[in-house]
Amino acid sequence: MVRPIIRRVMVAGEGTTERLQVTIEGGGGGTTAGVLTRPSRRIEHVSDSPQVGARLRALAQAGYTTAQITASLARQGVRSPKPAKSVRRQSVVERMPR
Repeated sequence: MVRPIIRRVMVAGEGTTERLQVTIEGGGGGTTAGVLTRPSRRIEHVSDSPQVGARLRALAQAGYTTAQITASLARQGVRSPKPAKSVRRQSVVERMPR
């Protein structure tokens, strides 16, 4: 008799953010849970978007240029919607207060 290794995989998105809650149920009844990051097309869909937006506005009000803001956010570890990439200047320009 062959027992299945994986019985069920459950995936739930956290709203429109890049975060996915994943639960794997094994054939023996055990479960494993974790969080995965999926690519997102828009920076507004990144889970820390409100905090990044507030930081961006503060830097803009302090007189930073878009290049300086981009460098500052990158140093702070802010990522682009695509998880493997640093924040880009174009994303900063799009979110600048008008």
